[in-house]
Amino acid sequence: MQRTQKNSKCINIVKQFPNTLKDLIANNEVLDVCQKQLEDYMEKKRKAFPRFYFLSDDELIDILANSRDLKIIQGHLKACFDNVVALTIGDDEIIEKIHSSEKEVLKLKKPTKTKEVIEKWLDNLQTNIKDTLYNLLKEGIKDYGNQLRPVFVRSHYGQIVAAIAQVMWCQQTEFYLNEQQMNPMSLQDWSDMNVQQLDELIKLIITDLSSLERKIIVALVTTDVHARDVVDELKEANVSSTYDFMWLK
Repeated sequence: MQRTQKNSKCINIVKQFPNTLKDLIANNEVLDVCQKQLEDYMEKKRKAFPRFYFLSDDELIDILANSRDLKIIQGHLKACFDNVVALTIGDDEIIEKIHSSEKEVLKLKKPTKTKEVIEKWLDNLQTNIKDTLYNLLKEGIKDYGNQLRPVFVRSHYGQIVAAIAQVMWCQQTEFYLNEQQMNPMSLQDWSDMNVQQLDELIKLIITDLSSLERKIIVALVTTDVHARDVVDELKEANVSSTYDFMWLK
């Protein structure tokens, strides 16, 4: 290729180097072998850490080629972990916190060491994120019953607020559905409570909030509006059982 670049008259090149065709064929065969082995290697890495399947071949090669350069690794994090855009790395290259694009910072329950092969420490990071969120969910469930909702949404992480709000709404909706045997107006009571909770959040939005708090509350308002509409649909359809298709769907 260098010879051809220097002299673009191909016929002269071929005359001067009669083995050019054989060389090109041989090189292509070697290149095919290299490509196949590279693909096998990347597949091995993807099986070891399945989130690598979210990456293109070029992105994965960049990660594997720079596995000790944490700055380059951080550039590909968002493709592997939804909305994880940066890491806080302490002494000894230990990951202590993760950052979202909304600038929310999650301190990990157990810091992650990055001294092992990359697919291993990324898998450990994934486990630590799950364990951290699991513990925060348990704490949040307790707080949900003990705190006023406006206080709750401002004192927990966005993902915790979103998940617990849905869990508790589902649990309470089923309670009020079953309660209709004792109180025919139970779904109306629950509908009124949904409207009240929504009003509380709307009032909270117009107060002095941080950018992150506002994003968390606006997201919750969206799901709360849907939740209110579902309760109204159940009420209008006279649903009285948690086994009714209207609720199950």
